[in-house]
Amino acid sequence: MGRPFEEPLPNLSIARTYSAWYFVEIATLDLAPIGVGRIFDLTGSYSRTMLTLIAPVGFSFACLLLSAEISRRAGHAVGTYSVPSGN
Repeated sequence: MGRPFEEPLPNLSIARTYSAWYFVEIATLDLAPIGVGRIFDLTGSYSRTMLTLIAPVGFSFACLLLSAEISRRAGHAVGTYSVPSGN
């Protein structure tokens, strides 16, 4: 049995994956100003609003570092995979 991530996932469409990512990106850019305005209306302070928005960014960064560390300990090169040989 090969190492995990040695072969790409079956039925994975790059176009479909990219379009899903792009949809989420555009939705985030569209909804973020509304969310920031609502948080400001509730708190009355842009300082609290910015702290509220920075917390998820910090959490995402921590998850990224944890994922990279887990992958490193498992012996995988982060962000790489090999193409199957076709057999």
